[in-house]
Amino acid sequence: MLDLITLRSGLSPFEACVQVHSTDEQYSAYLMEDPALFHMALLQVHSSLDVKQGEGVLSPVTRLHLSKLLHLVQQRLESLQAALSDSTILVVSALAMAAHDVGDETAARKHVAGLYKIVGLRGGVTSLTYNDHRMQRKVCRYVLPAAFARTVADQLT
Repeated sequence: MLDLITLRSGLSPFEACVQVHSTDEQYSAYLMEDPALFHMALLQVHSSLDVKQGEGVLSPVTRLHLSKLLHLVQQRLESLQAALSDSTILVVSALAMAAHDVGDETAARKHVAGLYKIVGLRGGVTSLTYNDHRMQRKVCRYVLPAAFARTVADQLT
């Protein structure tokens, strides 16, 4: 059986910088019930492995999870209620960071712009109360570094 705690601990390099509760039952339940979150987790784990192997390309397994995840996100964006859900926000945040991590700044910008719009429609960052406001921190942690890097790069060119 898949060890969710081990899987979750490898989801983001930023998780190492903050306190992570080892038993996040709500997150684990979402992960097992929501196909987009499930593929997001697998995408993050596999892309991290791809980066560690240093080949500079995404493996076929990573591309498969990315393709499935993008398809699921596109389906969600067809419904305002689904588009504004907590899990969609988490997934788009992760897509933005993943794109930034692999150097696909065009995709990163699109995901950040989409996330900005979704969060705005939800009522702003302060409206994100999932899991004792951890989603606020997660969204800021994913989006702010990418936005900051873009701003600095734009100023240097």
